[in-house]
Amino acid sequence: MRYAIGEILLVVIGILIALSINNWNEHRKEKLIEDKLLSELIIDLKGDLEQMNQAKTTGNRIIKAYESIVYSLENDLQMSDSLAQHFNYITTIFIWFNPNQSTYENLKSIGFTILSNDNIRKEIQNLYGVEYRSFEKRQELFNSEYLQTLDPLQSEYLIISKGNFPRDYNALKDNFLFINTLNNMKALHSWNLHSISDFNKTISKLIADIETERIK
Repeated sequence: MRYAIGEILLVVIGILIALSINNWNEHRKEKLIEDKLLSELIIDLKGDLEQMNQAKTTGNRIIKAYESIVYSLENDLQMSDSLAQHFNYITTIFIWFNPNQSTYENLKSIGFTILSNDNIRKEIQNLYGVEYRSFEKRQELFNSEYLQTLDPLQSEYLIISKGNFPRDYNALKDNFLFINTLNNMKALHSWNLHSISDFNKTISKLIADIETERIK
């Protein structure tokens, strides 16, 4: 009887050990998948940040163009090559944000439960499910307002075929509508840059949190 009980115990212990090893292997596989997804997600997020940085560079360049043109007009300065370049810049279209969502879509298909850190899981879902959509809507609004203001300005006062060279530069010095429009467009770009900066902080925080999690 003791021998039989011993045999049963050995079998049970063997099964438990096998199950433990199997669970460990499954957990290890899941951790490898999770780490791979997080690594790829960081690449996607850094790519999005690069787009944002390009947009900020473009926006700052356009704002500088507005300021230079308004300053020249209000201070009765003569037309110059550098000023002509600024006139060309004011009609630059902002880049359209095209987020990298391949890893996020892959993560959705696998299941968010693969992520062991609840806070990171919530951050990712909030970023892609809420923040990205909200930012894209703000960009659509900005581009719509920008184009509606730019089109009449360009068609009435600038020669498109000559790099948006002013039709009559000296006449613009007393054109308060033109100057005010440039100031309004500058304010619009400043608002958009503020939106981009806030969005960058959200993305950067998630990248930092993921990198910290991967070190553990």
